[in-house]
Amino acid sequence: MIGLIFHGPEVIDSGEASEALEMLASITPNFKAFLGGISGKTAVIDAGLTDVIDITQQKLPSELITDLIREGYEFILLLNHAKSKTSGLALGEGIFRRVVSQARGGFSFVQIDYNGFTVPWRIEDREMERYGRLLNLFALREIKPPDREERIKKAGKKTYRNVEGVKAGEKILVDGIVIGVARCEDVVIIEENGKIVGLEGGNIIEENLLKLDYVTLESAMVKSVGYFREHAPEVKGSFKRDVCENKVALLFTADRVFEVLERVSGVVTIGDDTTAIVADIANRFDVPVLGITDGDLDGLIPEIGSGEKFEFERIAPKGSLIFRVRPEFDDEIGYRIKDEIFGGRDEIEIDFKVLCERVLEIVGEDDVMWVTSLSV
Repeated sequence: MIGLIFHGPEVIDSGEASEALEMLASITPNFKAFLGGISGKTAVIDAGLTDVIDITQQKLPSELITDLIREGYEFILLLNHAKSKTSGLALGEGIFRRVVSQARGGFSFVQIDYNGFTVPWRIEDREMERYGRLLNLFALREIKPPDREERIKKAGKKTYRNVEGVKAGEKILVDGIVIGVARCEDVVIIEENGKIVGLEGGNIIEENLLKLDYVTLESAMVKSVGYFREHAPEVKGSFKRDVCENKVALLFTADRVFEVLERVSGVVTIGDDTTAIVADIANRFDVPVLGITDGDLDGLIPEIGSGEKFEFERIAPKGSLIFRVRPEFDDEIGYRIKDEIFGGRDEIEIDFKVLCERVLEIVGEDDVMWVTSLSV
């Protein structure tokens, strides 16, 4: 059985995922397709591929692949479209390294990168014939697994990690949080005692570091992006879900957005980028958003470039309410909402309109710069 793992929105938006599914189906019925991670889920929904690509797994690619191997999948295909050969190889090597450290027994692991190459990270002898057929099918240049370059260095209490495949102007993300912006192609993250303390070759965003409780650079998910999704095509699909009436979730980051949107009737978002990303995705689920923003946008989606009122009005679902408060005040309001309304929890049962009224009381007129309400 072949486990087909798609990663990222690029391979979906380009139509390459549909092409790969058709090609594989032409030579074998023994495969099942999954999406690893969350960055490509919106693309799968928009492409109308939720019936053929399983997007229900809330797992990193390495975690998903490890589980599939434990379930008996002997051949794993990782399909993606990297922005460069360097970043593609870094992705494949990172996922493969984590899988090898967790999985047991024999398995084959091949990366198909639509940037123009194939990497046989591991091929069992009994799978050489099948690998040859796949190589001919995709007709991409084969690259032997490169010798691993040491990305992690230690000096005293500090840990240094190179960011591979980065371009000037891209955002640097650690475990889903934007920690800074690259000034050049040579970027090194510096960590000491579980905290990010420096970013060589880039400008660090100090306030975002507060969102990272503890970081271990050796195992952290590190990547660089211009936008989470560069070119979104016409929306062809939607996502069916079981709505839980009067259940509202609170999100300070967007990493749980799909898990949450599948079951709630409303969501509160804290921060400009969290609000922008969640509002854009929530449109596919018809879930209203109450967003608290303060103007410190990192710009992770093209639709929200400056964080102005009209941009949120353009993407937020009907029934949403977006606040712009004074600078560096959104997190403080978020913590008050969590304490005074949510009772320290991440989800509660409350009517969304009642919730909006209670948040209005917390925010206060003196701290509001503008409010936009999207009527039902």
